Amino acid sequence: MLKALTIAAAGLALAGASAAAAGANGTATVTEPVVIPAVQPCIATISQPIVAGSANQEITVSVTEDLMDSLSVDVAPQSNLKVSSVTRDPGSKLVKLQVDATNGAPGTWALTLTGGNTSCKGPVKVSAHS
Repeated sequence: MLKALTIAAAGLALAGASAAAAGANGTATVTEPVVIPAVQPCIATISQPIVAGSANQEITVSVTEDLMDSLSVDVAPQSNLKVSSVTRDPGSKLVKLQVDATNGAPGTWALTLTGGNTSCKGPVKVSAHS
């Protein structure tokens, strides 16, 4: 007799849990999944090529996201480019770089501009000295 009561009590507990999960009126509530939009990467675009063998070239880079004031630049080491200054154009998404390509290697190289928590990446083309 004791086993029958235990089983019956367990059945009532399960039925109570199902009713609670279904809601007060006995219908289940289905919630739509939360869709988080994909984060678009920030892109850096340089419209003009850098000329290998030339020093002190001012290059304008446009970025697709706002960057904070303290900017850093990373260029593929194989490019042999040296960036001496980085200036953000206030009120726009333009960044000016002062580049020394005296020993620049022709080719297309990776460029990354970082400001705050945002990094913008893009290719930089170094053309052969003409």
